[in-house]
Amino acid sequence: MVECRTDFSPPTTEEIIGGHLLHVAHSSPILRPSFGFARSDACMLPCCRGGVASVAACAVAESGREEVLAPSLILRRKARQSTAMSAAATAPRWLRRASAVEEYFEEGHKKKLNIVNYTITLSSTSERLPEIMQEALVLLYRKVPVLRVCFGLRDGQLWLREMDECRVEFEVQEAGAWEKQREETMRRFDKERGPLWRVKLLTEGAALHLRPLDDLPQPFKHDYSVLFCVHHGIADGMTTTRICGFLRAILDDLLSGRPVDAAEQLGEHVPYDAAMALYAAEEQKLKEDPALLAKAMKEFAEGEKTRPLLLDVLPRPQGGEATTGSIPMRLTEEETKALVSCCKAKKVSLNSFFTSAINVALIDFLQDLGVRKDAYEFRAGHDVSLRRYYEGDTSRTLGVHLPIFGFRFVYGATAELYREFWASTQAFHKRFQGALRNREPLRAVVLRQKDASQFDDIEGFYSDQGEPNYYYTISNLADVTEALSKEGDNVQITQLERYVALRNKKCFMCFNIHTFRDQVTVNMLYSTHYFKEEYALRLADLVHTSILTKIVFDEKLP
Repeated sequence: MVECRTDFSPPTTEEIIGGHLLHVAHSSPILRPSFGFARSDACMLPCCRGGVASVAACAVAESGREEVLAPSLILRRKARQSTAMSAAATAPRWLRRASAVEEYFEEGHKKKLNIVNYTITLSSTSERLPEIMQEALVLLYRKVPVLRVCFGLRDGQLWLREMDECRVEFEVQEAGAWEKQREETMRRFDKERGPLWRVKLLTEGAALHLRPLDDLPQPFKHDYSVLFCVHHGIADGMTTTRICGFLRAILDDLLSGRPVDAAEQLGEHVPYDAAMALYAAEEQKLKEDPALLAKAMKEFAEGEKTRPLLLDVLPRPQGGEATTGSIPMRLTEEETKALVSCCKAKKVSLNSFFTSAINVALIDFLQDLGVRKDAYEFRAGHDVSLRRYYEGDTSRTLGVHLPIFGFRFVYGATAELYREFWASTQAFHKRFQGALRNREPLRAVVLRQKDASQFDDIEGFYSDQGEPNYYYTISNLADVTEALSKEGDNVQITQLERYVALRNKKCFMCFNIHTFRDQVTVNMLYSTHYFKEEYALRLADLVHTSILTKIVFDEKLP
């Protein structure tokens, strides 16, 4: 754990050179590449908080007349001011009360859920990257506001507050199975002290992946895997992706000898106020249209009562702790190009395509398990960023901007879905886009809270009691290339994998999808409470086959 003090006692030479305890002044000067930071005294009194000042100057900030005071009075005043400064530095810096979505994700975190892991492959021209990573992470802490946040209880309510000091949880690992390395990062955070994120660097000998791109310039020959783990209550997928891009840029500046402005803020930690206003507007709309409210409530209640067929036919593992398994699949650049071209021609989104492809695989999977029906209904979750409904520019919007409890949508299909694939996909795409335009993700949140006795509240949602009422979730970040890979002189990100701990007793699986450097990655996460590994692999193979068949073979037919 790296701790960057903001007190007034100077760090020792060992602390600066050894890099175990780094000081970051609140003045945030422009920092040049080094193994430590030059120290400044930063006053936390209201008169000069955030600026560099000497202790003596602050002692007389109010009167400005220190020179006319008797020596004994000067000493007593300095003692009082020192006590006041100490209290100001240690008093909690409360930011605001936690929003509903932050409470929602923290409730899951209590059970070691809602912990997100992004594994990025860094390809560098230099072997020094592990040496400067610690300095880069401290700069990241200073420049990204969500990374300086922790939680605390105030008058019995969950609040967000600024961390008392810069603390970076970071380690370098040289050996060991990558699954174990990831598992070790997926543990609860110290929510009241922070940080709510941690980083593990795997050196070249233990790097998680080989560099997938052969067209990088030859100097980018050193590969490192960075496991970036974060509390979902401070960062959604778009925020975490951008943070990984920020880290790459800082590393590139440090290795290139460019100055890094620690005062520049890379985005804004935007609260959930805009989302709450949207919920309120949707609630008012339902109040003004009783017929719409009755219809919407009926459909929502029926969806919540869904019983997936997998519950009755999927052979379950016996014993052991329920965990989240992972099966990554990656399309080649050629396959991805064909997929994108095909979806454009058919006028459907990649999200709609993948929903259909997964459902084709599920039909085959269920039939292999003895379930044969003329028609199927697959209720699935779809992660939706609420930024689409916000006004103005959201390019700097960081934080969590997802609908509470998620958004579920039903896909009706016949047993002949494979043969009816494109017609069915186009029909689903039209309905789903209509639902987004009609703000149904917002409406679902309002409806759930209309009848607390009928639907789960936040605690019930994370309870181990009950069973899944949907088949899967799709979390599609679309193309993340621009956010991750501004071309660097010395560091580039060449691969990304996303992992999250599931509600393993109330969720079958989740498909994390993104496009990066002209390659689509699909990571199938599954609950070991419901899936034996052999069955999970079988379903993943069917999903992969379904995707490739539609791209490579069918689209070549006249």
